[in-house]
Amino acid sequence: MSPPLPILGWVRCVTATVALLAAAAAGFLPADKARASAYRFNNIADTSGPFSVVATPQAINNDGVVVFQADLDSGPRGLFTSNGDSFTTIADTTGQISNFGWHDLNNDGTVAFEAFLRNGEDGVFVGDGGPVTMLYDTASRPLESLGNSRVTINDGGGVAFSALRQNPVTFETETVIFSTDGESLRVVADENGPYDSVWWPVINNGGDVAFYAELEAGGRAVLKESDGGITTLYELPSDIYSVHLPFPFNNNGVLGLVIGRADSLKDMLVTTDGGPIDVIAERTESFICCSHVGLNDDGQVAFVSAWETLGKQRLGVFTGSDPINDRVILEGDSLFGSTVTYADQFAVTPINNHGQVTFHYHLENGVEGIAVATPILDVPGDTNGDGRVDIDDLNAVRNNFGAMGDPDGTLDGDAFPFDGLVDIDDLNAVRNNFGAMAAPVPEAATWILTVIGAPVVLLAGLRWRES
Repeated sequence: MSPPLPILGWVRCVTATVALLAAAAAGFLPADKARASAYRFNNIADTSGPFSVVATPQAINNDGVVVFQADLDSGPRGLFTSNGDSFTTIADTTGQISNFGWHDLNNDGTVAFEAFLRNGEDGVFVGDGGPVTMLYDTASRPLESLGNSRVTINDGGGVAFSALRQNPVTFETETVIFSTDGESLRVVADENGPYDSVWWPVINNGGDVAFYAELEAGGRAVLKESDGGITTLYELPSDIYSVHLPFPFNNNGVLGLVIGRADSLKDMLVTTDGGPIDVIAERTESFICCSHVGLNDDGQVAFVSAWETLGKQRLGVFTGSDPINDRVILEGDSLFGSTVTYADQFAVTPINNHGQVTFHYHLENGVEGIAVATPILDVPGDTNGDGRVDIDDLNAVRNNFGAMGDPDGTLDGDAFPFDGLVDIDDLNAVRNNFGAMAAPVPEAATWILTVIGAPVVLLAGLRWRES
């Protein structure tokens, strides 16, 4: 905590600011500051440390912890969790595991993951840094294989995944979706009933499992299994020519889906809980929306899109349809002392209930890694992004009064909303909002960046990239 503002310094500061206020009233200073979406960036892992390759993150929990794959400089590949301060090894390839597939993370810090074993079999495991537990293995089910299955976990430890099995009568390969509570394995859906195919399961905290299906009777739908009954979340109309998979499904039973209409050849991001759809974002001439969608419990989305500006198309991560105000990170942005040359995602763009978004980046200096973008809390008068207005903010304005810099939240004493000047606006913002607070967001060592520059698009493959 900074020392209290001395009375004499306060008088001098107020005297100066009264003069500045008069100047503002006369029209010589801007009365308002421009708004821009601002984030603090926390580096989770990169290739400048113990890792030679860092893969795209597949999940972030509400504590800001991310799960990811990486190759260690020392050789083994591992599955790790981190909030940027320390790493927890969930599993590695020094033992029975030869490689990893899909993985997910819950709010207790437990990771569910697919692993490929050295004996040629596959398995689904859970772990939190201690010994891992096998929930399913193909050695005990000789007609089945996982086949790079999506694996998801809820906060109660329930896990959903799909497997391939050979029909003992027809000898054809078909897909079956399972869920397990760690004790018993049950079939959610398979291809023996009304479905030609079933894919991409995801489980929420209510134990509901959403999945994509192609129907025997014709048509396509996203369905929800709950307590043994199956209902339709969204039946794709006949004029939908494409659907992006996989998709997010939140704890309130809301589905996020990117679909393309044949009549307009435009992709659009929609959400639904089984009723009418809400259109969140759609493709325009300059905003090539959307892919790799994430969805939190408040209905906030994160996704990858391309933004074409000044004759150049750039990849980026966004949280809405406004490519300026809803932008998280773009090619050409400054990050961690370098410039972003590429930002990508694996299958979804994870966003937690605090609005924190995680993504994979490549920098101009050759470093690649994983970052978490945390929204700077919109508290007028806050100078340091901690979500409260207090004596620290007052002293920051006093000690830096008259300073000028970039309007990106990095200038000491520049209060939100930022304008790159420490002046009467900042003093009044602190005075008028002293004591104000916003809901807390998990903190770790961070960089700050306000996104108001060139645009970007992020597209990622669904396979681990070999080094």
